[in-house]
Amino acid sequence: MVDGTSAVVREAEHLVEAGLTAAQALEATTLGGARLCQREHEVGAVEMGMRADLVAMSGNPLDDISALVKHFLGCETGRHCEKRHTRE
Repeated sequence: MVDGTSAVVREAEHLVEAGLTAAQALEATTLGGARLCQREHEVGAVEMGMRADLVAMSGNPLDDISALVKHFLGCETGRHCEKRHTRE
């Protein structure tokens, strides 16, 4: 089974493999989805008043999109934070 986070990470990796830059892939998997659902006024960006799920990682996904697979801290809607990993 693939959880939502793993699915989004794989989607971003596939987009980069298909030719998008890492920045374009990250935008497509975050703000792009919010726009598609017409919810960009409440999700899809890290801004005051927005709902967001955040992850912290040791690498920079703009340099290497696979850095997303090794995140070590996740916060859901700014309320629940826990240490976790997707895959090695």
